[in-house]
Amino acid sequence: MSRCINITFDLFTIVVVRTMRQRQLAEAMLQTRNEHLDLTNQSKDRLLSIIAHDLRAPLTGVTNLSGLLARKPESFDPADIKQYAGEIQSTSKHLSELLENLLNWARLQTGQLPFYPGQIDLDRVTHQIKALFHSTAMDKGVTLDWRVHVSHPIHSDVEMLRTLLRN
Repeated sequence: MSRCINITFDLFTIVVVRTMRQRQLAEAMLQTRNEHLDLTNQSKDRLLSIIAHDLRAPLTGVTNLSGLLARKPESFDPADIKQYAGEIQSTSKHLSELLENLLNWARLQTGQLPFYPGQIDLDRVTHQIKALFHSTAMDKGVTLDWRVHVSHPIHSDVEMLRTLLRN
């Protein structure tokens, strides 16, 4: 009888020790995951802050300029209206690009960013990106000078390349 109690006690001790080790391991894994989540949340918060800042300035400009044109169109000559409309269009394109970057980032985080590789004319793509930022660069007194030294097409995803160049 005493031997049976000893075996039962030993088995109980083994089960308790194993359960305690499993619990400690699970707690350590949970702690690691919580730390990772905290870092991820901090990165997300920084990104959202940057995005809010990057969207606020151009959106304010478009709102103010379009408001002026809407309230007193007669106070502007046609050349000014054409210039302002171009600036509104350029800024709107820039805002669209920022939002597209945000959407792509979200897709990347969830593993849903599509990848469509193909032949790309790098010179053409870089000229498109340069044109996108031309008016913003001019407003800031910056000259964009991009030189592409690749004479043959490259194989990549054109949207990912555009995103990379925009950023």
